[in-house]
This record gives sequence, structure tokens and C-alpha cells, in this order.
Amino acid sequence: PRLEFPAYGVALLPDGKQLVTADRQPQKPRLQMHDLASGKVLLSVDVPELSGYRRVEDIEWGGIRGLTVSPDGSQIVACGRNGYDGPACALLYETGTGRMRQKLSSDLKGGFYYGARFHPNGLLLTVGGDLAKGELRFWNADRAESKGVITSPGPATAFDIHPDGKRFAVASNVGKGSYPDSGLITLHESPV
Repeated sequence: PRLEFPAYGVALLPDGKQLVTADRQPQKPRLQMHDLASGKVLLSVDVPELSGYRRVEDIEWGGIRGLTVSPDGSQIVACGRNGYDGPACALLYETGTGRMRQKLSSDLKGGFYYGARFHPNGLLLTVGGDLAKGELRFWNADRAESKGVITSPGPATAFDIHPDGKRFAVASNVGKGSYPDSGLITLHESPV
């Protein structure tokens, strides 16, 4: 499908017949579910909670930074930041209706969640950070309850789950001042 605004996320549903996209429409980033065969938009959801639009500059500093779908296809997770200067957060939506089910907010005062993934044990993992710190957080998403966190010395931007399900590789960025100048990959044991 061709999107009206820049694309910042894509996720296939488990049935292989539908695709979810995330755009960076100013003031109201949008999730859309498309039928792969016809290209038809089946669902469109505005996500103004993740907007960081600044009218003075006419720039969208926020937007959806990461997107994933639950293994059973029932939930869409949109990652970003709550408003212009709020905490990193992930929003969970029902795939069938587009209704927001849950909002998961980081303890970090700024920054973004850049990605999320469901662990085989049912927990939702989110990765993110701000200038001087980052995290990989483990959530019971149904209760919006943090079950554990792995911290990093700079913004964590990506992660992967080891095949044993007990270890995690985390990519973070570190450096002096406000801009990271190098990357750091670390392997961690599960805190839960």
C-alpha cells in the first residue's frame, strides 16, 4: 500500500493476509490495517497520544517509532513517547476494533520506546531510552504492570530474545554529551 504520510512501522499479522502500517502524520500519527490481496484499508486508528508536534517549528518530533503484533494477532502495539515531552510509552490496541486497551509508560522522564516484542512466556518487552539511559522492560501488559527491567547506559534502540528465552541482546548508544558517538551491544539474563 502507498501511505499518505511517511511510513515508520510495518507488521504482518500471523494469518499472513493482513498488514499493519504506522505513519507519521503530524499531530495524529496513524495505524492502518490493510488487506494484502486487495490493498483495502480495513482499519484506521489515529494515535494522537504519540504525537510530539510543535506548531512553532511545524515539525512532528514524536510519532510511532515501533510497531508489533501479538502472536495470536489480537493486539497491535505502537511505541513512541507520550506527547512532546512525556515518558516513553507503548499503546496496545485491539486488532478487530482499534480500541486502545492499555497504555504502558516508562519510568524514564523522556525519550521513546523504539520497539516491542511478545516473549513466548506471554510478557511484552519494550525497548527505549533518552539521552543518558535506556531500558528493556518486561510487562504484564494486561495489568500494565512492570515485572522487571534491564537498564543501559544510553538509549536502548533494539533487542532480541535468545532462543533459550532466558537471555537478551540489547543494542544501546553511548557517548559524551547529548549525542551518542558509539554503540554498545550487551547480553543480559532475564530479571523475571
